[in-house]
Amino acid sequence: MKKLFVFLLFFLLIAWICMSHAAMEDVLFGISINSEAGTVSIDVSSTGCTDKSYYNAALESNILTFKRIRRDECKAMPRRHTLVYTFAELGLKRNSHFQLGNPIVISDNFF
Repeated sequence: MKKLFVFLLFFLLIAWICMSHAAMEDVLFGISINSEAGTVSIDVSSTGCTDKSYYNAALESNILTFKRIRRDECKAMPRRHTLVYTFAELGLKRNSHFQLGNPIVISDNFF
């Protein structure tokens, strides 16, 4: 009985960790909006391969969220990499407003 309890506790802990990790959005290291060019630039972590195909951008109820959909398998040292999206790619219109759904880390020491 004690082994079953420990097993169930371990299983629930693993399930909780997986669910909480899945609920987190990708951390951004910066965002820039160029209204003249109609672009939004985000800074993300990359080990050499990350491009826009690694991310899904979704605009729902005026909340813009970027979610990594593929892991960067390259072996370079992690670095800051800028991805540029047009307003049209994100479903944004000029003179509109939105909130960002991702957390932003402000650090010059990360990379």
